[in-house]
Amino acid sequence: MKGIFYGIGVGPGDPDLLTLRAYKILQKVDLVCIPKSRMEKESIALNIAKQAVEKDLETMELHFPMTKDQEELARNWDANTEKIVEELNKGRSVAFITIGDPLLYSTYSYILQRIIKNHPEIKVETIPGISSVLASASAVNVTLVEEEESLGIVPANKDKEYLRQAISSFDNLVLMKVAKCFDLVLEVLEELEFQGTAYLISRCGHPDQLVTDNLQEWKGKELHYLSLMIIKKGAKA
Repeated sequence: MKGIFYGIGVGPGDPDLLTLRAYKILQKVDLVCIPKSRMEKESIALNIAKQAVEKDLETMELHFPMTKDQEELARNWDANTEKIVEELNKGRSVAFITIGDPLLYSTYSYILQRIIKNHPEIKVETIPGISSVLASASAVNVTLVEEEESLGIVPANKDKEYLRQAISSFDNLVLMKVAKCFDLVLEVLEELEFQGTAYLISRCGHPDQLVTDNLQEWKGKELHYLSLMIIKKGAKA
């Protein structure tokens, strides 16, 4: 009998934000897969899970390269999927944990697609998690949308024209992955003569969480890669 494959979102950082369903699965699962890039010293997702559950978790690290080479990425996703399937074929239940939600900008989605396509006999259950988007809005105490407003969630690590279009196209916007392009976002906001309010949230849910609307203070400074911005065209909440 094949094991069940779980995709589990462990939330943005605070272990108290782990859902009860995620907690129950982690308490009973046989193996926990930890996605890591070669550059990561430790897994944030694993650290959250370890703080939340009482058992010693058996883990398997899965390395994912930081590259834009689509062929290399595909080979890596294929290889890691087969490692997971090998464990499932032994009858072991396997969880793949991610920070935030597993279906929002997560490596899990690539594994999920391959298991569904190539191994349809395997039962899959995805456990949603509290995303950094929602947790950051709560940290600021600001609504993401009201009444007929539109909301965009887009990566910020694009070119200037992409950012101009994104900021212009939505009433409210969440910019993910702003750490490496924060100054460019500020430049675009200035060029657009932005009159609303923008917030920077970094390491949401962690002890060193940063929440500010004083964006100029962080111009030219290094930000943690777990950083995003919430941009609201309306009045400050």
